Amino acid sequence: MGEKDREGNAPGSGMEGIGVASDSRESAERSAKELATALACAGNIMALFAAPRVLALACSGARRLPARDEIAKAIEDCAKALGAGAGDMPAVEPLHTLQALLTSWEPGKPAPQAMVEAARAWLRSVGLPEPDEGWDRWEGPRDEPEPAWAPPAPRALRAEPMTIDEWAKLDGPGELVGGMLVEEEATTPLHDAVVDWFLDVLRAWASPRGAVVFGPGHKLVVSKLGGRKPDICVYMAGGLPEADANLSSPPPALVVEVVSPREVDEWTDFEIKNREYARYGVRRYWLVEPAQQRFIVCLELGPEGRYTMFVSGRDQVKIRVTGLDGLALDLSDLWAKVDPFRPGAQGESS
Repeated sequence: MGEKDREGNAPGSGMEGIGVASDSRESAERSAKELATALACAGNIMALFAAPRVLALACSGARRLPARDEIAKAIEDCAKALGAGAGDMPAVEPLHTLQALLTSWEPGKPAPQAMVEAARAWLRSVGLPEPDEGWDRWEGPRDEPEPAWAPPAPRALRAEPMTIDEWAKLDGPGELVGGMLVEEEATTPLHDAVVDWFLDVLRAWASPRGAVVFGPGHKLVVSKLGGRKPDICVYMAGGLPEADANLSSPPPALVVEVVSPREVDEWTDFEIKNREYARYGVRRYWLVEPAQQRFIVCLELGPEGRYTMFVSGRDQVKIRVTGLDGLALDLSDLWAKVDPFRPGAQGESS
């Protein structure tokens, strides 16, 4: 054995490494504190969006609603604290989805269902379970007033009620909501370019599998007094609609809606159709926003009859869709095909 120094330390095991170890420990402690703080702040934000009634109270002034910048910073800080190498962590993807959706959400109004589901997904991923009463319960004293904000509604196209059979035979614009004929979603060249891309991709996938894909104009009966014309419907073999029917009664396996920037259209796609398609039994519901944030949110019907987010994507992501064997969505190809139709794109290229 080698000789020891006066302090009894073996040669080479002296105290020279203590400074490095101390720095490493302090760095680790600092990172842990930053992560704990970021998770705590993000947890408060997520709980706000996960429980619609809590958000409603905050929007009504009964509780303080954080400013958009505060919410964005809390989400960004949490994403940074989790680290760039945490891309596969289940807590990261909901943060990215919320960052994308936050820019189109106006504080003071209810959050679209995609934001609600992303917040709930994040809370589950960090081990915070749904409360016994459920996320949709009302929080706070019973005497607190509900907000007076009224959601936007599409313009009625006629004053008289209409039956679902009359709507099925109608050769003209309009969807049926609560027995009333209302205007359809406003479309743009960008909207149509996105629909065309999805039709090409989905039909190439569906054809060898015996599935069928319908584009705009295909009518669905979503309730006794409700009829919709989604941008895209996909039916699997064995679940096809009747060939001579004016409208389809069996629910499609997939519905795709391209989100338009008008407030009423955005609210309808994220909130109203979300509930309608879930009650109708549509297994998968995809929402595509191509103009500002460029994202896709893929929702899947859960056992409780509500949609939950199973995947989302932005930028140049490639998505493999579970449950639809062999189907992949290359978002880099989608954005490249539709970018020339984005607002201001022609001016940028000239």
